[in-house]
Amino acid sequence: MFHHLEELVKWKNGEYFPPIHVELGPTCRCNQKCRWCYTAYLQERNHLELDRETLLRIMKDLGAAGVKSCCFQGCGEPFMNPHTSEAITTGSESGVDMSIVTNGILFVEEKAKESLPYLHWLRFSAIEADAEIYAYVHGCHRGQYHQLLKNIQAATKLKDAIGHPELILSAMMVVLDYNWQTVPEVTRIARELGLDYIMIRPPSSSVLNRYQWTPDLHKKHADIVSKALEYDSDDFVVSIRWDSFESENKGAFPKQFETCYGIEFQTMIDSDACVYPCLHFWGVQEYKIGDLQRSTFEEIWKSDRKKLVFKKLSSEHDLNQCYQVCKQSFFNQSLWELKDVPLHVNFI
Repeated sequence: MFHHLEELVKWKNGEYFPPIHVELGPTCRCNQKCRWCYTAYLQERNHLELDRETLLRIMKDLGAAGVKSCCFQGCGEPFMNPHTSEAITTGSESGVDMSIVTNGILFVEEKAKESLPYLHWLRFSAIEADAEIYAYVHGCHRGQYHQLLKNIQAATKLKDAIGHPELILSAMMVVLDYNWQTVPEVTRIARELGLDYIMIRPPSSSVLNRYQWTPDLHKKHADIVSKALEYDSDDFVVSIRWDSFESENKGAFPKQFETCYGIEFQTMIDSDACVYPCLHFWGVQEYKIGDLQRSTFEEIWKSDRKKLVFKKLSSEHDLNQCYQVCKQSFFNQSLWELKDVPLHVNFI
């Protein structure tokens, strides 16, 4: 946030500025049924998906509005939409830094060649130690595990070939009751595949989730999980999100702030082409900010409807119903301190 001082000053002074970051879901369809999926409850919505014309127009629109970055993720597998690679290119050419989170099964070499030159980072959403665990956790055929490893290896080789120094390829391991004992092995596999880093973290919990985090799981098995750090090096970063584990373990939103100001700086576009404040409100019409089929992104972000939704969220929404760990929660505390100035600020 401190690298975006211009936006911070405008926010504090009540002036207009576009969000720094947008998460976009090109489809709500998925080729897996992960046990920990935090958007499983949304994937039955008549297979919503952005058509090519709308998707490319949105990417150009974000660039014109001054949005700095966009991540393709949403509530489905982005590459289920056949136009995702082209949209990544369009976004990049429109001046938007592009990234994507994918389960990697459809990210075959052809897709990698189309996408990687235009991405700043790509994250494979979850890997496991073997095909049996992978199939169980991800609700898929064992063959998908071998396809994933093949696709990751092809992507890391292609990255070296195209000479794209800003591109970071990573993977995430979601620690569950079923796989905690394999954390070191998964880390070793990720390193050998040529990835730049691995993130080890708990699933995202909310009252809407089907899967709920097991309290103290990370504490019971901290010695095993910590062994992953043995693979950390100058070329491969091992990030164990102990902060996320602790937050999930508290059983209630660990708020040290009373208002979610983070929604001013990043927002969401769902596969219905509508803008929502954050992932908690995907598809909730009551909190819909605007429809990109009817208005430009800038028009929506400047609209009275946006002000109304943000005011409603601030005054009526219970933060205890939010996801335990979300992007906004980590910088909301700083924003809260900037907005509600304490006494004697000069005594630093």
